[in-house]
Amino acid sequence: MAEARAGERAAEAQATTSTTSTTSTRPAGWGEVETSQQGDDLVIAMPAPGLDPDSIHLEPEGSSLKLHARGSGSHGEHISLNETLSLPEGSDPSPATVSYTDGRLVIRIPKSALKTGG
Repeated sequence: MAEARAGERAAEAQATTSTTSTTSTRPAGWGEVETSQQGDDLVIAMPAPGLDPDSIHLEPEGSSLKLHARGSGSHGEHISLNETLSLPEGSDPSPATVSYTDGRLVIRIPKSALKTGG
C-alpha cells in the first residue's frame, strides 16, 4: 500500500518557502512527496502513476484530510491509497482540492485554512 506522509511536512512547508520532501514505501514509479508554497496555497505533490482519476477523492475530517484512490501498477498489481494527512490542530481542510494529471497527484490547501501557532 502506498503511504503519503505529507501531512507531517505541512506545518513545516507552510512556515518556509523552500520545498521539502520525504520518502516512504510506494509502488514502482512513485516518487517522493514534495511540499511547497505556491501563491496562497500549500501544495503537496507526488508522482503516482496508475491511479484511476475517477477514484481519487479527499474527505475532510477535523483538522485532517483523508485521501482515497485506487488503480493498477505497471505490473498489474492493485494500488489502494488510503492516507490521512494531518494538518495543524484547528485547521479547516474543507477548501482543499486534489488533481491528477499525467500520473501526478497534487493536493492544494489554501494557507488561510491552516491554523498557525502563536
